[in-house]
Amino acid sequence: MKKIKYLISGMVLCVVMSGCAMSMWTKLENKEYSDGSRAFKAIMPQDWMRLNYDRDFVLTHDGLALNLINVHRINQKNPLEFTKKKYADNMMITDLAEIESDNLKMNTNMLQFSVLSNTPIDISGREAYRIEYQYENKNGLPISGIQCGFQHKQWIYRIKYEAASQHYFSSLKSDFEAFLKSFQTI
Repeated sequence: MKKIKYLISGMVLCVVMSGCAMSMWTKLENKEYSDGSRAFKAIMPQDWMRLNYDRDFVLTHDGLALNLINVHRINQKNPLEFTKKKYADNMMITDLAEIESDNLKMNTNMLQFSVLSNTPIDISGREAYRIEYQYENKNGLPISGIQCGFQHKQWIYRIKYEAASQHYFSSLKSDFEAFLKSFQTI
């Protein structure tokens, strides 16, 4: 009788655990997605997967170690993660880009970090910045990235694309550009 209880308990545990694993990722279609908790909408790239358990909105095509698109919304009252600098109300976009660039440089997980360009852009009618950069991760893999951002109400939005420099970055960059072009706050 005890063996049957253990067997049934084990089977229930397996079913529960496999259900959790399957629901961790959602395969996306090329259609508009609205995220009410992060107050944005955008057209999702075809064949990317969305991570369902994270404080940020995270997408990947081939796995997080190879490529990702990330939307991070930060309350401007919070200091930056690595420099501890503070945002100000109605910052000029050049000032916002400068403190975000400094924050990226101070990230100890980004070795040999270098900024390739830092330019103003427009995201859905808002002044924004675009920082293109490269670094090596702690495993020595060269990574290329683009971080775009802007201030909206009390929020700072960061929209990031990172991928392994060799092959992945250039092959999926157009997916990020389309996502960015469709991005809107709601």
